[in-house]
Amino acid sequence: MTDQNERFKKLKYGYDSDSEVVSTSLPILKVELGLNRQQQVKALKMILLNFKFSDCPKVGVLVSTSIKLTKRANFNEIGQRALNTVIDKLAEYEYISRQKGSKKDKRCTLIWPTPKLNSFFHDNRWFMWTEYGNNAPLELITNHEPIVLKDSNKDKTPIEYEDTSYTNRVRQNMKRYEEFLSNKEITYGGYREHKDGLKTISPPYDLKRSYNNGSFGFGGRLSSPWANLPSALRETIQIDGNDTVEIDFSASSLNIIYRAVTGKPYQGGDAYMVNVDGVDIPRSYSKRYLAIAQNVSSPQVASRIFKIELVSDEIFDDFTSYGVSVKKLALALRAKHKEIGSCLFKGELGLRVQLAESEIVFMISNRLTLEDIPVLTVYDSFIMEERHKEHVEEVIADTLDSCIDDYLNTLSSYM
Repeated sequence: MTDQNERFKKLKYGYDSDSEVVSTSLPILKVELGLNRQQQVKALKMILLNFKFSDCPKVGVLVSTSIKLTKRANFNEIGQRALNTVIDKLAEYEYISRQKGSKKDKRCTLIWPTPKLNSFFHDNRWFMWTEYGNNAPLELITNHEPIVLKDSNKDKTPIEYEDTSYTNRVRQNMKRYEEFLSNKEITYGGYREHKDGLKTISPPYDLKRSYNNGSFGFGGRLSSPWANLPSALRETIQIDGNDTVEIDFSASSLNIIYRAVTGKPYQGGDAYMVNVDGVDIPRSYSKRYLAIAQNVSSPQVASRIFKIELVSDEIFDDFTSYGVSVKKLALALRAKHKEIGSCLFKGELGLRVQLAESEIVFMISNRLTLEDIPVLTVYDSFIMEERHKEHVEEVIADTLDSCIDDYLNTLSSYM
């Protein structure tokens, strides 16, 4: 059984290359593997480029033939059968190793290059810029769609959509943001005072914004490689060798609701700090519960999902070590935030609030990009070089003052 806790990256369908080292060596490999169809050759090239340009040793692949990708996500229109054939051939000829996944258990198949494939890369000069420097013989072309619209079904399947002035504007800003950050060196880990142990987050970052319920009126959060790092590792991020700091506009989604209901942000200090039976509960648990409460239909559902998530993340035992039940935490948080109690457990409202939050975050990142200040967004927070902290805080405050009323007026009609 595949251990899905080990580190891997999902297969990127938009990877392509017109480099000479690819066009001269790929035909030889395809003949050896017995691949004749054009889709199979496209799939072979895509897989090999994923190995070269991923910062993880393993690539995760969904191999079920029932999978249907949108045209935007599958730029080269590579069929699932062609992909599976190529993976089988690469494994048969010992160019890759693999651990098969399970559709039933929602586990993808993991594949990774063997020494034989690494020798193929070396002998045919498939060297990227991190191995060769400037003028590297292997260059990547990315056909990445930064906007994803998900269906309202249980699996949140990505669906097709017609472009509008809004999606065109978002796509243009996303591509500019990705291109801007691609010219920065982003590292993490190790010790800040020296380079030992630092790991590089290499472009392309494949940044995307995902919308929910089949509508661009829900969700819109931006996903990125740095958003997936644990908070302890995010603290070690450096941009162009400079130390960073992470800041946010405090309890943003809650404060958006508070502003809409009361006309001002939460006034009771830290919105996520709560004491239950004399025990201070870590704010991370409160933040998680309240985020769930904004997106479900009842307190019972919120508590059940909260427990499921803690078990899945292997932190339920840590939570119970505080001697507090999920029910008691939920009651304490609902009492703390009784002013907005009517806005919790209203299902889709949370996704509308999330859209307002993500739009504001992206307005801030767009402005700073135009000012040549790199910031890495993590939902409602920003990571930037320490020297830019004061200015970024000013931009956050200025942006909130200039646009929050428009979003509040829209949200009020749903509360």
